[in-house]
Amino acid sequence: MVKEQETLNLAIKSHEEGNFEGAERLYREILEQNPNNDTALYCLGIMARQLGHYAAAISYLNKAIEINPNFEYYKDLGNIYFDLSRGEEAVECYKKVLEINPDDIEINHNLGLIYQETGYIDEAIQCFLNVISINKDEYETLNILGSLYFNHKRDIINAINCLDKAILAKPDYADAYFNLGIMYNWIQKTDEAIKSYEKALELNLNSEALYINLGTAYQEKNNLETAISFYRQGLELYPDNPYLKFNLGCCLIKTGGFEQGWKYFESRLDVFEHHNLKFDPDLKPKWDGNQLIQDKTVYVYPASMSFDTGDSINFARYLPILEAMGAKIIYKVQPELQKLFKQSNLKAEIIDNSIPDETLEFDYQVPFMSLPAAFEANPDNIPFKASYLKADPEKVSYYKENYFNNDDFKVGIFWYSAVADSNRVMPLDHFLPLAENIKLYSLQKGDGIEDIPEGLQVVNLGETFNDFADTAAAIENFDLVITPDAPIAHLAGALGKAAWVMLPFLCDWRWMVNTEKSIWYDSIRLFRQSKPDNWDGVMNEVVGVLKEKMEQS
Repeated sequence: MVKEQETLNLAIKSHEEGNFEGAERLYREILEQNPNNDTALYCLGIMARQLGHYAAAISYLNKAIEINPNFEYYKDLGNIYFDLSRGEEAVECYKKVLEINPDDIEINHNLGLIYQETGYIDEAIQCFLNVISINKDEYETLNILGSLYFNHKRDIINAINCLDKAILAKPDYADAYFNLGIMYNWIQKTDEAIKSYEKALELNLNSEALYINLGTAYQEKNNLETAISFYRQGLELYPDNPYLKFNLGCCLIKTGGFEQGWKYFESRLDVFEHHNLKFDPDLKPKWDGNQLIQDKTVYVYPASMSFDTGDSINFARYLPILEAMGAKIIYKVQPELQKLFKQSNLKAEIIDNSIPDETLEFDYQVPFMSLPAAFEANPDNIPFKASYLKADPEKVSYYKENYFNNDDFKVGIFWYSAVADSNRVMPLDHFLPLAENIKLYSLQKGDGIEDIPEGLQVVNLGETFNDFADTAAAIENFDLVITPDAPIAHLAGALGKAAWVMLPFLCDWRWMVNTEKSIWYDSIRLFRQSKPDNWDGVMNEVVGVLKEKMEQS
């Protein structure tokens, strides 16, 4: 027995010195004499792990545990399973360890990671809380815990509290500052988000997302110059990142940098549209404005039938230009736009999405959102600003006879866009001041119509609409349309009807900055929020201008 222990000590010494061959020989010598020496089996398992021989390591450790269920053996076996992403087996081993030693930080941490990865979020949180109860300064665990509270529980108080503690434990912890920025941005504390992001940048955090988030935060403050600067800095480090390119393109277009902006804007194909295409666009060349298309067929399409109809309306203006260049145009649009586009004589074959892309014959393809880039669009060359869509005269007469046979000043209102974010949804009570001396008509269909407040007299036209051809016929009878940024705005502008479009503080790229005029539609006037969520200010301006208009008429 003494000789066995001496041999074991010598084997462990050789092992520690890196003499694996000599150590293995001694371990095996011991096991020849005593196959139940669990320490020799355990050490052989550790050596096998060090050498990357995981199957052998698992076999040795399991044999050691059969002889002596030591929690250290379970711990190392669990860690091997953890390294191999064999979560269930690692969990079983870790639970054995914690039965004996519940205060093992490494095991609680690893167990939390497994639960997190497998979707057992409550169990993961509890494991990480165990770690913090053992050592309150485990900053990496605090960072993970904060992210779990935020991402899975939307518990912003506990999330920020965890990250603050992580930073207190490690003041130069860049990852925690970055995550803190995400959380402040989510609760619309943009200034605090920027401070956190910039601190992470100061601490040399290397992250594409950091430059994206910093640029986005400055966009939300309408500080586009600084946003552009961060997107450009990010692209110097990460030149292939499509999100940096796309965001930069939007900012450049919005501030008048059209030539470079449209080029970057094409990166949206890698950000959004390629995920929805039903055919491989690389099978046929993309038309980018440089190829001759005389006697060629060009397929123009949205990436998805769920794409915003406002975009389809906005860029349909280019179809007659393509036809004038000698091309045959096939244009696939959303079902609700087909009748309107067919009756508007856009010089294109309008098809619906029941026709599979792979059955179409064409020479070139182009997503409709790429048309402005192909035509190098700028305020001086955008075509058909006056109008390019047409309502059906018979339907126009129908609506006039049934709903507009009065001498009132007729205003169509829209307030809720189902495909848009909250920045394009107005509380309907903001329209109450408009009800004096005018006749209000609702253009709302579906979601939002239930929001009409008591006391607001409004004719509900939306219930009569089957598609945008109906909506267009109704709009032809209005003196004015008032709407947030929504497809209704594009429809009114494309019909050449007067429309006042109320924009959020952070508006879409196409509406530019610091102007009441639209570069796309002559008949549209823009009203802008002076600060986030300030619809009262916008509506007060609208009401004031409308009163002046009524007094002058």
